[in-house]
Amino acid sequence: MKQPVCVLGAGRMGSSVTTTLLNNGYDTWIRNRTAAKCGALITMGARSSARRSLAQNGANADFASLAPLFSREGVASEVMGKANA
Repeated sequence: MKQPVCVLGAGRMGSSVTTTLLNNGYDTWIRNRTAAKCGALITMGARSSARRSLAQNGANADFASLAPLFSREGVASEVMGKANA
């Protein structure tokens, strides 16, 4: 196994990232507010913890989806404005 990684969020992006990491031999931790969303990923070999701090402590690197940040009003347009500047 390669170095442990913690993915925060089991939505579309988090699930895809977790699946890719597992398929490439990474020891992968998954954490989601709704634990049931982690079930299929755990079946594939991901490890999970009810507490984010425990999942993160088991990993050397973290991956968190930025989707919740971009869903806030004005954030996406502000970032896109800076990218186009």
